[in-house]
Amino acid sequence: IKLWTGLVVALLISPMLAIELSAASTTEAIDGEFLMTVRSGFEKQSMVFLNSEIDYRDQRNLIIALRPRAIEEMKALHGEEPANYFVGKTIKVKGKARRIKKWILYKRKNIKEYYYQTQVFVKSANQVSIL
Repeated sequence: IKLWTGLVVALLISPMLAIELSAASTTEAIDGEFLMTVRSGFEKQSMVFLNSEIDYRDQRNLIIALRPRAIEEMKALHGEEPANYFVGKTIKVKGKARRIKKWILYKRKNIKEYYYQTQVFVKSANQVSIL
């Protein structure tokens, strides 16, 4: 985090702090190292999503979104699907947190309701470590 003096401080960012910082910065992603316990995970559209909360729509949830390359690297490292392997583990993730507006669909139609998610996209397995 860059302070007003220009000094850069390295700290591990909790899910709640990541959500607060990304909500306060509507135009920029928050660059840092994020610390969370993975409480749930699922696979969708060739990506894996690791969640800090059981319900991915929970406003307190930080999502670690693994891209296909990272998924393959993690399978090779751990011998298991990341959506299962990381559940219950505390991880540190290097990346950028972004606040994303998610529209709610009903029968594939936008019902003009939405919620926000805070996501950190991971392109490579070396961005994630287990503590």
